[in-house]
Amino acid sequence: MTSTPRPPRRAHAPWLLLLLTGFAAGQAAATELTAGPLVGATDHATARVWVRLGAPGPVAVRVRAAGAAPDAPWTTPPPAQARADDDLTAVVLVEGLAPETEYDYEVIAPDAAAPLAAARFRTLPAPGQGKVSLAFGSCLHLGRFPEQPVFRAIAAARPSAFVFLGDNVYYTNADCEDPAAMWTRYRLQRQQPDLAALAARVPLFAQWDDHDYGPNDSDRTFPRRAHARRVFMGYWPAASYGEEGEGIYGRHVLGPLELFLLDDRSFRDPNREPNAPTKTILGARQRAWLVEGLAASAAPLKVVCTASQFLARYHTFESWQLARDEREAILDAIRDRKVRGVVFLSGDRHLAEVTRYPAERVGYPLWDVTASPLANRTFKVGGALTNPDRVFVHGDGNNFGWLEVDAAARTVRLELRDEQGATLWSVVDRDLLAE
Repeated sequence: MTSTPRPPRRAHAPWLLLLLTGFAAGQAAATELTAGPLVGATDHATARVWVRLGAPGPVAVRVRAAGAAPDAPWTTPPPAQARADDDLTAVVLVEGLAPETEYDYEVIAPDAAAPLAAARFRTLPAPGQGKVSLAFGSCLHLGRFPEQPVFRAIAAARPSAFVFLGDNVYYTNADCEDPAAMWTRYRLQRQQPDLAALAARVPLFAQWDDHDYGPNDSDRTFPRRAHARRVFMGYWPAASYGEEGEGIYGRHVLGPLELFLLDDRSFRDPNREPNAPTKTILGARQRAWLVEGLAASAAPLKVVCTASQFLARYHTFESWQLARDEREAILDAIRDRKVRGVVFLSGDRHLAEVTRYPAERVGYPLWDVTASPLANRTFKVGGALTNPDRVFVHGDGNNFGWLEVDAAARTVRLELRDEQGATLWSVVDRDLLAE
């Protein structure tokens, strides 16, 4: 169902005056845009527009319904401030939007004679309604793949949103010893042209894995974990990040689905610790947040995004088999609390794979769709490993995943596509959605 569009909320005059005079906390305006714009966490009524400037200063975004007359008025929400200690990044929150509506937007600065950038985004359907398509994937290595054509294929498919499942950049060991270098690594990836073109138009959501959190196989013992979180928050505009100043996990309602983005690093026990009932990937607080959130969710589809494969029982290379008791406890909670409509999306493995548990485990079949890599080397021999729960595997070439949920038709489509957008595997599940 499509709601009647309404104009976004108008800014208060003092904010607009502040922008036009060019003063914010005594700092002059910066007119150079060095990365962005990027559309971050977006729902049926709000959007976040991220940019990186060339110097500290204020920046604003003005919006109006797409296709409006050239002399139609714009609405300018309160501006944001780019600060040096946040790597000159800034996020403007746009509120009061209408569901399923396209908006033109421009990035503006006080002393710029023309907009710094202009693009268009579309809001999501109202909660529980409509049709939503998610593209998703993991593992982006700019050093190995400076060209990343997979994002051209994703843009051509016109998803409602894209979800990054981790390893969104690859820190070097030297980066992990230098806080400034961690900012730089993200900045370089954000300037990649194929990704930049997608990011300006399609809302992006993200979680991290080891390589964009710290060194390989990093966990709660990483000494710069607080700085890693700050970098993530600076480059991924979301509605919230974890709880009580820790973690980056969060929930987002996008029409008929709810995203649960997990943090599998901040609270993780080291991989080398023995597998025991107390071993954790999420930590007690995040696990309780996940279980309670799934039980309370009114969304027909609950999409749990985890960097490591959740349902894979056949290996311990970045899978929840490393903390299998915690995985089984989560599945027990889904079964015991009768949570319908759960699907898992995962990454990291450098191959595309689909794992499916039979209905006996929680009362309905469970899917775990792994999309990896977006732009990195592939694990070509991974398919030779025996996985009794496997439905599909593809280990030769970059790829991305696709999830499409239609509330009216009560269908969920799951797909894996190659770098050019061709379908590798596809299924339509007509029994997954919760009532």
